[in-house]
Amino acid sequence: MRRKRFYQRPGFRRLATLVAGIALYLWISSLLEEPLPALLVVGHMLLAAIGLMLAVALSSQFILPVRSSSERLAVFWRVLAYWVGIRGPVMVIQNGRVIEAPGERERSGSGVLLIDQASAAVLRTKTRFTRAVGPGIAFTKPEEYLAEALDLRRQVRSVESVDPLSGSSLQQDDLASLARTEDGIPIAADLSVTFILDPGHNNSPREGSQPHLPPFEFNASAAEKAVFGHTFHQGVEIPWTEIPLRLVADLWREEAKNWCLEALFTIEQDQITPLAHIQDRILNRLIPTTLEGSTTISSDAEDPNRESQILHSRGIRVLDVKVSDLRLPPDISEGHTERWREAWAGAVQGALAQATREADLARQLGEIEAQENLAREITAELRSQIAKGSIPNMQETLGMLLQDAGRVCTDQELVADGSALAMHLRQISDEVASLDGDCQPRAS
Repeated sequence: MRRKRFYQRPGFRRLATLVAGIALYLWISSLLEEPLPALLVVGHMLLAAIGLMLAVALSSQFILPVRSSSERLAVFWRVLAYWVGIRGPVMVIQNGRVIEAPGERERSGSGVLLIDQASAAVLRTKTRFTRAVGPGIAFTKPEEYLAEALDLRRQVRSVESVDPLSGSSLQQDDLASLARTEDGIPIAADLSVTFILDPGHNNSPREGSQPHLPPFEFNASAAEKAVFGHTFHQGVEIPWTEIPLRLVADLWREEAKNWCLEALFTIEQDQITPLAHIQDRILNRLIPTTLEGSTTISSDAEDPNRESQILHSRGIRVLDVKVSDLRLPPDISEGHTERWREAWAGAVQGALAQATREADLARQLGEIEAQENLAREITAELRSQIAKGSIPNMQETLGMLLQDAGRVCTDQELVADGSALAMHLRQISDEVASLDGDCQPRAS
């Protein structure tokens, strides 16, 4: 933006108006029959200046939510600087984003930043970084301006899996989740990392859990590290918010090369999935062992503190890592699916055959048990008579069997619909009753 000439600035116009007003006052006073004494004129000007200063001091207290005397004085001087036209940048930082008017960053005077509870900022001059400021009001000094605004909330960065065979079409600086297994198969997966600006302690981030405290914690040291330690890749500056995902992608490639393709799809009984295991190992490499919730896989991890030290030097704490949606080249995926289908079909056929055999066995056992129950019920009366010592003849034996059979037919629990059969058995029983002991017709 082109810098305005001094006579085009609002401050020059206000100063010119003030000088013109004083000149008009002196000219009018000189036209009076009795000119005002010089001391009185000076007194009037002094009273006007004091009144103006008091008005500015009073009104400035309501412009910003200031509390301390130093903040009130700083607001007062900045309002005066605004009226004179030598003010510095005035900005609002909300959710890590800067809200400003055009040309604000080019102002070199004393300025002010209004920062919400979810944001922070780092200030600098043309030659060095100066300080980090957190939520609230921050007053900048002359020649001091905003270097970068920061978001204090937890953030998520992710990269989706792509066709492993299309990796050659990616640009060299594109971030991708392409990797190779131990047996040289190209694979890809969805990668996601959740992180936050390091709050400066080893406990879980506050994030609004304590109502009497600000919702987000501000750690000036972490904010300075995030801005001071910028990373460059092939001459392109990488924001601090992209570093965690790049580390996750590197660790994913490092872990994937330790697994063969079949092992990635093999789940032992009562064991977590291979992707979940890789996910835990990556998270363990990114979380310092002193933090709560760190896993116990670090005992066999190679140089477990390297990645966590990189994050610590950038003022970043990783909270969670997700690895999902493993993708294979189309031909390998189809072959693997076919083998899985065959293995699954074989297992299902075996299970069905086993179930059929078990059902047949259960049916046979049920039939045998039913036959035994039926035999016991039909011979109940006969066995009772034999137990008493009675020896029935053939006609009596047949009659008792028919009588018990008729009783069984009338029992709904044993025979669902045996009423017709029971009636037929009673008729036969009556016919048997008319026979002699050897079941022969009685002699007339």
